[in-house]
Amino acid sequence: QPELLEEIIGHAKATKDVIANTPNPRIILSSFSAGYGAIREILKSPEHFERIDAIVTADSIYAGLDAESPIRVVSRENMAEFLRFTELATKGEKQFVLSHSAQTTPYASTTETASYLLHKLQMPRAADSTIQRPLFMQTSRAQQEKFTVLGFSGETGQHHMQHLHHIDLLWNLLDRSE
Repeated sequence: QPELLEEIIGHAKATKDVIANTPNPRIILSSFSAGYGAIREILKSPEHFERIDAIVTADSIYAGLDAESPIRVVSRENMAEFLRFTELATKGEKQFVLSHSAQTTPYASTTETASYLLHKLQMPRAADSTIQRPLFMQTSRAQQEKFTVLGFSGETGQHHMQHLHHIDLLWNLLDRSE
């Protein structure tokens, strides 16, 4: 709904939020788990796509599988908007922080969708254990300009939930100087 964003900004102004004094407020979208679907739909609108400055996804991009492929292949149609946003983030024009667990799913998992984006952009992963919390242990990192992918171990629902519990660590990776 095109009016929703304006309604949100209007409410923030009415409450005298900091946004009230910002002529062009930065818009950052964030999701956990299935919340990626809302972001994907928002990004389908060219007008909304342009207004979004950053995205933070916490174990939160899934996709269908290519029905034509005999092996597990992520549906490129499901990933088109995320790939476009990622390309701009690798050029420093947008920001995108993405985390994923190692949980398998019958559809394309967060590991598979992150790997899809990295493969499309020919970005390598490196071993990285910077973030180490109980049930939230980082294993890898890939970064180019303002696109960051953090991989985490963990194949259970408890591991998955840690991405939500520690979403602040992902938000802290955003460049807030803009």
